[in-house]
Amino acid sequence: MLNRLVSLFALAILLCGCVLDSPDPLFKEAEGEMIFGKTESHFKGLSLDHGAWVQTDKDALLTLIPEGHHYLMKTPDQKPEDGNTTVLAVSLDAGWFALQVTENTKPPIFAAGRFDGKDFSVIPIMCSDLKKKSPGEKAISFDGIDCHVKAGEDGRKLLGGIAPRLDPPQMKLVPIP
Repeated sequence: MLNRLVSLFALAILLCGCVLDSPDPLFKEAEGEMIFGKTESHFKGLSLDHGAWVQTDKDALLTLIPEGHHYLMKTPDQKPEDGNTTVLAVSLDAGWFALQVTENTKPPIFAAGRFDGKDFSVIPIMCSDLKKKSPGEKAISFDGIDCHVKAGEDGRKLLGGIAPRLDPPQMKLVPIP
């Protein structure tokens, strides 16, 4: 699963398990919003540690490069053979955004997020959390520690219903000027 992501999501997967995925994208390119701006942007990742936001890894940096209605995500240690990771941000209700993250040709995985001032809080949609908070969700199939959105589901409706029930964020992206 660590190969599914670069950047901060790798830490979440390492600590918590698998992230919600889908055999096909839930959102089309045209649904993407340029919420991080229309120029290349740089961020550092912070984690919540005993109530304080800290940069636990000096290499927790990423760059988002706008391309169409999505972003290419790059990290300092990324090699050309790693391929591309794209992030498509889609607006949900009540200030929430869905993040559809796709690495190369692998199935997309999902996170929820929202702005807290200029910072962007990120909550990977962990399968372990979904089992506890949405055990009867018919749009999701559970397979051991993995979970998958069933084909043909409405991503905006599904993730819009899940996002407000998630635990508070443990990660956030802070712009680097």
